[in-house]
Amino acid sequence: MKKLLIVMLSVMLVLGMVGCGSGGSSGTSEDGSSEEKSEKKADLIIEPIEVLSEEEVEEFTGYPVIEVSPSEQPAVGVKIAFFDLGDAGYVQLSLYQTAFLSNSNFANVRELYDNNKQNLEVYEDNVQGAGEDAYFSGLGLEAIEGDYSVTIMVSPSGEKSRQLSIDIANRVFENIKKLK
Repeated sequence: MKKLLIVMLSVMLVLGMVGCGSGGSSGTSEDGSSEEKSEKKADLIIEPIEVLSEEEVEEFTGYPVIEVSPSEQPAVGVKIAFFDLGDAGYVQLSLYQTAFLSNSNFANVRELYDNNKQNLEVYEDNVQGAGEDAYFSGLGLEAIEGDYSVTIMVSPSGEKSRQLSIDIANRVFENIKKLK
C-alpha cells in the first residue's frame, strides 16, 4: 500500500506539472503541419530494470530487494521501477524518455525536465556528478542526460541517500549508454 501511494503521488505531481507547463504549444510547426514524431523521438524505449537491476539496487543499498513493481505513464514519457526493500525502505527509479513521451506540449524530455525544474521546489541546484544537469526536489534527485532523465527516490532520506541517489543516477546513465 505504501509503495502504491508513493508511485501514485509521484505520477500525479508530474502530471500536474505537465498541465502547468503547456506554454500554448500545439505540436505543429510554423507552417501548420504536424511535426514528424521521428524527428523529435529517440529510437530506443528502455525499461527501468534494463538500466537498474535488482542486483545493482542490492549492491548499492546493502539490502535485499523484496519485490520490484513496474508502472508507466506515457503522457509524461515515464517508466517506473519501485524496488521494495521491506523495513529498510525503498528505491524508486522514474525513467523519462523522449521515445516514450506522448504529450504534445513537450517535444522532448529536456523540455519536460526544464518545465519541472521551473515548477518544482528545488532544494539543491547544480548537483555535480549526475548527468548533464541535476537537482534535488521534494521528489528526490532529478537528473538528465541526452534523451533520458531520471528521478531517483530513496527512503529513508538523509546524507547517505543523497550520495546513493547520485551513484544510482550515474549507473543508470552508464547502462543506457551501453544499450544504445
